[in-house]
Amino acid sequence: MTREEFMKHAEGEINCVLTARRNRMMNLVEQAWAEGKRNAEIEAVTALIKGAFEQSKEPARCKYLHIISHDNEYRCWGQKDAPLCGCGGDTAKCEIFPPEMEGG
Repeated sequence: MTREEFMKHAEGEINCVLTARRNRMMNLVEQAWAEGKRNAEIEAVTALIKGAFEQSKEPARCKYLHIISHDNEYRCWGQKDAPLCGCGGDTAKCEIFPPEMEGG
């Protein structure tokens, strides 16, 4: 075998080994990309679900109010002549007994 034949044979062997390694490495890179994309999608869906859940929570109900009509009109307990409160039962929006009077 001449030097030229030997070099050509060695180059072919090296190319075979490197091609196989390159393919395996690219496969790993593709798997990592797919996993990262999947994780990002899962995080986005999780954030949407958490947001929807937070929006669907009912506000804390004021302990001093009760509904007096089907239109969700509120009046203070025990105060027959008290004005209606526009809080909708949400403690944080109480106009008659503000949150600071309820302890926060």
